[in-house]
Amino acid sequence: MKKKLLLAITSLISAALAIGTITFSNVSLSSFAIDEKPAQLDCSYYFNPDNGYRSLYDLNSSRLSGGSNIANVKTWGTVTCTYYNSKSTVVSQFIQSTDLDGNVGATCLYNINSSQAFPVGSVVSVTGTMTLYNGMSEMTGCSITKDYDSNPSPVTSYELTKVPSTTSEIDETKRWGTREVTLTDVSITSLLTYNKEATATLANNDTITLFFNSISNQTAINDKMDSLNGKKASVKGYLQYYQPDSKFEVLIRDPDNITAPNLEVESITATTTASFGYKGTVKVSDFTITASYSDGTDSVVNNAQIVNNVDTSTLGYKTVQFSYTFNDKTVYTTYEIEVVDTIYKIRVDNPVQYYYFYETFITPTVYGESYYGETDITDEVVFSGFDSCWYSSYNGYIHADYTNSVGKTITDSYEFYVSNVNSLYCNNAKMEFNLYDDFDYPTVYATFELNTSVEVDVSSRVSFSGFDSSTTGEKTITVTLGDYSINYNVDVIKNAIPLYLTVNNPKTSYCVGDSFEKPVVEVTYDDYTTDIVTNSATFTGFDSSVFGGNTITVSYKNVSTTYDIMVEPYLYGCETLGYSSISWSGHTYSTGNYFANGDYEIYRGVKSNNNLVKLLPKEAGYTETLGGSFYNTHALRDIDYIYIKYSTNRSYGSNSPKIYYGENNYYDGYESLSYSTSFISEYIDLTDVELNYFLVDSGDSQLTINEMTIYFSYETTTHGYGFDYGDANDNQYRIAPTVYSGALIDGVSSVSVPVAFDVNTSTVTYKTYKYYSYEYVYNHPEVKSDATMTDPVDVANYFQAFGCAPANYGSKSTISSFRDGKTTPTKDEVDSLFGSNARLVSKYTRTDGYATSVPYHGTTPVYYELDISDGSYSTSNRGSSRVVAWATGFAELDYGNGSQCVCTYTDDHYATFAEYNNLGGFMPRFNAERMIAGTKWSLPITISL
Repeated sequence: MKKKLLLAITSLISAALAIGTITFSNVSLSSFAIDEKPAQLDCSYYFNPDNGYRSLYDLNSSRLSGGSNIANVKTWGTVTCTYYNSKSTVVSQFIQSTDLDGNVGATCLYNINSSQAFPVGSVVSVTGTMTLYNGMSEMTGCSITKDYDSNPSPVTSYELTKVPSTTSEIDETKRWGTREVTLTDVSITSLLTYNKEATATLANNDTITLFFNSISNQTAINDKMDSLNGKKASVKGYLQYYQPDSKFEVLIRDPDNITAPNLEVESITATTTASFGYKGTVKVSDFTITASYSDGTDSVVNNAQIVNNVDTSTLGYKTVQFSYTFNDKTVYTTYEIEVVDTIYKIRVDNPVQYYYFYETFITPTVYGESYYGETDITDEVVFSGFDSCWYSSYNGYIHADYTNSVGKTITDSYEFYVSNVNSLYCNNAKMEFNLYDDFDYPTVYATFELNTSVEVDVSSRVSFSGFDSSTTGEKTITVTLGDYSINYNVDVIKNAIPLYLTVNNPKTSYCVGDSFEKPVVEVTYDDYTTDIVTNSATFTGFDSSVFGGNTITVSYKNVSTTYDIMVEPYLYGCETLGYSSISWSGHTYSTGNYFANGDYEIYRGVKSNNNLVKLLPKEAGYTETLGGSFYNTHALRDIDYIYIKYSTNRSYGSNSPKIYYGENNYYDGYESLSYSTSFISEYIDLTDVELNYFLVDSGDSQLTINEMTIYFSYETTTHGYGFDYGDANDNQYRIAPTVYSGALIDGVSSVSVPVAFDVNTSTVTYKTYKYYSYEYVYNHPEVKSDATMTDPVDVANYFQAFGCAPANYGSKSTISSFRDGKTTPTKDEVDSLFGSNARLVSKYTRTDGYATSVPYHGTTPVYYELDISDGSYSTSNRGSSRVVAWATGFAELDYGNGSQCVCTYTDDHYATFAEYNNLGGFMPRFNAERMIAGTKWSLPITISL
């Protein structure tokens, strides 16, 4: 069952059940002045509508009946539970209260943080939006204040004795929201391997799900449930109604709320891995508190308390005392912590506050203050709030956030301004240079239009152009900041000799692994004399370890020049495949899609910026999907090398990406690629293999290909280059389908079908299917679960046996030629009766499309497409999985002369098919509308059981 991460269950209990007194008592509305909250809790303050409060019962009722979110509402309640996620972070709390008429209301305060969470038992006011998630009561966008530390009439768990079943009971219970309940002396059934659910059986034999997924103590709760499997226990939790499953469930938050009879706590121990800093706060959530019980079990508890004041204003060792109460018995323990020196305050030093439009952020120095003084922490600070993309003068705040050694985030902020530059001027600029001198950068100040009276040193932010000391004369220097610039002139006088370098006939083509060969280098001086300086010059930039382009820089004294070389793996032809060069324009590829441009094909590819393609990984379903692939369809004669630049979306796995290759197909051999979450390049030497085809397979990780280069020799060789498709069903076994004979009678006609076969022992396992029509199920709803089929094996067996679709299948248009002589129900009819298990069936007699890849019997086939869920199915969003039942059979069969029904399965929307072997499984895939699997249909071997 798929649940929201924070809120997983919704309300339960019958409107006919009596409502327990759980929170506020009724008080006269005239007992005090209403415009001010009383010092002591008085419920009439909340009941008075002039104070802007609406009760939780009223809000739940309005939201359920109105169907729209109720924004900006104010309510109150007593905190009944704090909800920690799997990372031990506070994410939500439950609150509960009664209105003036004694009606119980409750809800979840969703997506809050620890600063908004108050202790259980606190009375709080909440402002936010009342909404529903899958029928479950929530408040979002919460603003929460604590009104009182405790409630003299605290929440009392409602004792749940039955599960509501009538419409009025269910409707009333939904209005309660998330109510705290107690299940006394119930039988526990733990789903030992599921690890997030259990079942409680009440005294009247009603059963209800206990749910505890995605929380920090899920393992502890699961262990407690496992220890009580098949035993009696008492459970406290939070009753909710989950709309997608149309049922009530109890949300369990604490293993200590699951108790066996006469269980008693004996002792507790405390441990921690947290560090505690100077002037920090010591919280019970920093520790793991483990309780030992009288039955010999231990478990981690979440409702222990710190009972002493821990002083962190001085360094050193401190004692923390804890208490824990269970079944009215309180036990204590202590733990010694050390308060250590850590940064508790930060300071941004002399930040840049004036920016021009579109200027990038300039990082200031940040100092952290600890017990012993200040230190530079700039590299550990995260800055936010900067934005210089504005078209008018703008000021805002930049925030510097630092997380210290004990996990506390400290912030310092400063104001910044974005404006046009008003003026620039240079201070003490050097006006005369010698020939070949380096530029002497002056100090530059700027003023900005936002405040022209402030002069800002922008020396490190301006750019200079126009300086050239290789020739004498006057030079104009341009100083630029953003869109604003100024000019000033300098003089260059002669005082150096070299003018330029000439590289004569350099070698520009190398092979991988070659050594660098120095060219002849000639220098020309200012008197136009020349000299050979090859041995005195320096050469940088050469790298022949991988093929590709290099730029070689040649330097001699104050002059330099460059030239380009290319490192090739060998000197034959190549084809470089990139996003722009391969030209996939006009194609839109998404999950499960396929297309070809004539020379190359892509299966299950997704566009990825300017990369070549992103290939999706294998997925497990009823039949495991193929991995994403990219491959050639026309021979590249005599491939010798493959270069690929790629990344994967993770750094590990059991089935890495691979490059398959072969002479006449893709499967003569392969090379595995490494996992890497950043782009890497691999160079694959295939000179010892005779091949013309390659295929890149994603394996079990998403594979993004940035670039590929295929090197091939064009040599005329004796090996072939025509692509061969394999036989999908070669050496595969199946049996004849089981077909029911005789009249079809609802609830009576049945047949046993083989669903497993052990070849070693010749043991056959059978499953019995019974015929039901839609009309019969409609009139006998008690058989609905038996008549519902969604697994492709069940659907295939049923159709072959009875010649029609299961009762939960309807159609958009009437289909009347089923064997039972009945027309299919409509889409709306199966939706209404079967809900999320409703499926659609369609009938075809076409001979084009994927039918051309199937050896159907006769000149015009009759076949049916029956939808199968691929995880998110509805009759309006049908997914890509189908059982296709070829009612008139296949022509090339060795049983039935091609007249018996054959079922095939596709989970990639007809890209590939797998034939049903009539033994509870499907055979290997073969091509359908597209050539993906590299195989075609072939006749399997029929065996007799």
